[in-house]
Amino acid sequence: PAEVFVRAHAEGDPEVGARREQEELAREAERARAAALEVDAEGADGAGPLAAPAPARPARPGQGPCAPQVHYRVRYARRGDLRWLSHRETTRTLYRAMQRSGLPLHYNEGYHPKPKLAFGPPLPVGSESEHEELDLFLEREEAPERVLEALRRVLPPGLDVASVARFEGKTAHAERLGGRWAVDLASIGLDLAAARAALARWDDPAWDARIEVERPGRARRTVDLRVVLVAAPALEGPEAQGGGPAGRLVFSLRQDEGSAKPYEVTAALLGLPRERTRAGRFTLVEALLRPGVVRVGAPTPARAPAACEAVVATAGAADALDG
Repeated sequence: PAEVFVRAHAEGDPEVGARREQEELAREAERARAAALEVDAEGADGAGPLAAPAPARPARPGQGPCAPQVHYRVRYARRGDLRWLSHRETTRTLYRAMQRSGLPLHYNEGYHPKPKLAFGPPLPVGSESEHEELDLFLEREEAPERVLEALRRVLPPGLDVASVARFEGKTAHAERLGGRWAVDLASIGLDLAAARAALARWDDPAWDARIEVERPGRARRTVDLRVVLVAAPALEGPEAQGGGPAGRLVFSLRQDEGSAKPYEVTAALLGLPRERTRAGRFTLVEALLRPGVVRVGAPTPARAPAACEAVVATAGAADALDG
């Protein structure tokens, strides 16, 4: 282009020189674009496309579809100020604790692998628990006592691990039917005598035990307490474990489907407004399992999933034929 510009000026016509320079620059740009498209299609050396697939990231220990998975059932309690954690905040705390524990965790697959954990149903914010469960998967077998010690070392006060056991079966969430709940009578402004008088309605066959339940974005529905309560509600005095200064109301509530929240059940049983029972102090005393569920199974050796065993068997048969 510089030679064209100089030659045009030497001939005494600067406008012609500028126009020729622009045309030459446009032709060079077009040739460059064509060359770039050709390289993209054939590769710089003519051997194939330039855009080769990126190499796969190496799997971390305990990650992959065929990595061994050793199943443990962890039982823990949530007490004190930690009752104000939401379910998501609780799971985040447990994930971080697992990663600090030093245990050989099994990781799920994906771009951001996480330790493979399975949690039970969420609790209402503000509720304490004495019996929550989660499923932990390791890449090799460890003594339950060592797992228990490792978890207790990294969990914050208020998240207390009660037991760890080897397990074979479904996750805690799939096995859960409901929970045995207790509410401190003093937290809702009742004493044991007043609660006993109010609870007498349960024994009256004429009492209508149906309540209206409404959730945001859902239609209002009717729940029959005589269906969702597994057993008759009971009162426990201050002498009972965790009974509180005024005693507590205890009931076993199904929460699999079409149920109500503990504060709604308490309001109906004791004839109190829901705004009052919502502020009560509730505790999940025990997890209720579905009929026929065995809580802890016999330990079995760690092994890869069945699908992976089939792949390994097929590969072994192919190797035998090649040999």
